[in-house]
Amino acid sequence: MGRHNSSKIIRCRYYTWKLFRRGTIYYADGRSNATNLGKHSLNSKTEEDALQKLQFLDEKMARKTGLIPRESEPAVVSDSKAPISIADGWARFIEHCDRPAVMGGVSRNTLKRYRAVRDKHIEFCTQKSIREWSQFGNQQTEQYGRWLDEKKYASLSIYLEMTLIVSVVKWLIDQKLLDAKHRIQATLTKPSGTDTYCYSRQQMARMLEFCQTSEPGRWIRPILVALATSGMRIGELIALRWTDIDFASKSIRIADERFSGRKEIRGRNRTTKGKRSRSVPLNPALESVLHELERHSDGYVFHGAKGARVRAKRVLDIFKREIRNALKTEFPVARGEIGFAQGTIHSFRHYFVSEAFRQGATEAEIKDWVGHRSSEMVHHYRHLRPDDSQRRMQSINFISDDTVSSGNQPEPEVPRESQEG
Repeated sequence: MGRHNSSKIIRCRYYTWKLFRRGTIYYADGRSNATNLGKHSLNSKTEEDALQKLQFLDEKMARKTGLIPRESEPAVVSDSKAPISIADGWARFIEHCDRPAVMGGVSRNTLKRYRAVRDKHIEFCTQKSIREWSQFGNQQTEQYGRWLDEKKYASLSIYLEMTLIVSVVKWLIDQKLLDAKHRIQATLTKPSGTDTYCYSRQQMARMLEFCQTSEPGRWIRPILVALATSGMRIGELIALRWTDIDFASKSIRIADERFSGRKEIRGRNRTTKGKRSRSVPLNPALESVLHELERHSDGYVFHGAKGARVRAKRVLDIFKREIRNALKTEFPVARGEIGFAQGTIHSFRHYFVSEAFRQGATEAEIKDWVGHRSSEMVHHYRHLRPDDSQRRMQSINFISDDTVSSGNQPEPEVPRESQEG
C-alpha cells in the first residue's frame, strides 16, 4: 500500500470526512464518524472535482444510514426553489432509479451506465464552475455535447448521455426541486446505422479453425460458437445454466428473473436488456459443442480455463490477443476503414442476425431470437454483403424482352384464373 499524501478534514452537510490522495486519485475516509462509513475512492484526479463528488457521497451515506429518509423531498413553500447542487441532484436521481424493478427501477447495468454519465457530467460542470442545476441550461447543454465530441465519444454515446441529462432535469422539475423555467429545450437526433464490424462466414470459419491451434483458443472456441449460433449477448451467455437448455425440444431459454424474489435474496437473479425472457432454437453446431463441455456443480454452462466463473472481460481479452490479433493480417483492410481488426465480441451478435437473414429466417423469428420488439433494432444488426446484392441483382429481370443479354427466356405463363380476374 502506498503512503497517503497530505490529507484534509472536510466537514460536509451530514458527516466529517478525511480527504486524501493516493498516487493521483483522491479518496474519502469516513471511519472517524460515530457510524463507520468506510473508505471510498472518489475516482478524481483534481481536488475541486473530488470535493464535488464528496458532497454526493455524503448525501448518499446519509440516506443509507437513515440520517435522512429515503426519497425525502423538501417542503415546497413557494415557486422559488432552494438551489440544488449538481452532485445532490444526481444523488437523488440515481437513488430514484435504484428502486425495486416492480416500481420501475432500472437494471444494475443501466445504473452503472448512469453513474458513468454522472461522473463525466460532474467533471464538465467542475471545469466550467457550474455548481447548481439552475446554472445548467440550453447553452450549457450544447457546450456539454461539444465537450463530449472533443473527447472523441461516438455519436450514439453523445446522444444517449445528453438524453439522460435532459431526463434528469425533467425529473428534478417534476419533483419540485427545480423551477420549470430551467427545463432544457434541446433537439437531439438519434444516429442511425452502426459501425460495429460484422464478420463474414469465411472469417468465422477461419477463427474457429484457428482456435484449435492453442490452449486459450480451444478454451474460447465453445464460447465463440455459442455467440455466433444463438445471438446471445456475452452477459447472457455467461449467466447460462444447464437447466436453461432443453435438448429434447432443442431450445435455449434466456431468462429474465428480475421479479424473482427468492433468487434476488440469493443475489442470483438474472436479467436481460429486453426485460423479458425469450427462447432460442438450439442450432446443431451449438448442440454438438454443448455435449462436449464438462458439467460443473454450480450449474453454469461456461467456465474459465481452470473451472472458475467466466468473466466478460476475460473473454474479450483472450479473443483479441489470441484470435483477432493473430489473424488480422489474413483479412487486411484499407487505412481508415472498419474491418476484421476492429471486430469485437458484440460483432458475433451482428453476425448471427445477418446470417439468419441471409439464410431465410423471417424478421419476426429474428426479433424473437435476439429479444427485440422493434424492427428498427433488428435492422441495426443486419449487414447486407456486396455478394448478396450482386446475387439479387443478377436474378432480377427489369425488362421482359427477348433481347436481354442474360438469355432468351420465355415469360412465365399467367394462370387462367388470373387472366380472367
